[in-house]
Amino acid sequence: MRTENPPSVEVTSLSKRFGSVQALDSVSVRFEASRLHALLGENGAGKSTLVKCLLGYYQADAGRIAVDDRVVSLAAVTIAPLCCWPLLFA
Repeated sequence: MRTENPPSVEVTSLSKRFGSVQALDSVSVRFEASRLHALLGENGAGKSTLVKCLLGYYQADAGRIAVDDRVVSLAAVTIAPLCCWPLLFA
């Protein structure tokens, strides 16, 4: 039985470019704890790129990620803490 509250995650002005393609252009969104969220959009809208930046698969070029109002260094976002991230979707 889990006793911790799931964290909230806030993304502010996140950008990611692949060569000449701007995959994310200053994206901002807040994922509240204990809420159901959906990313909807057309093909190529950047949904997968946003999630991969949050999980550390890609490193964002600019922007800010905060977990429970604590800013996380974009360089420090890695796949390693994935064991903790399912709490976001509880």
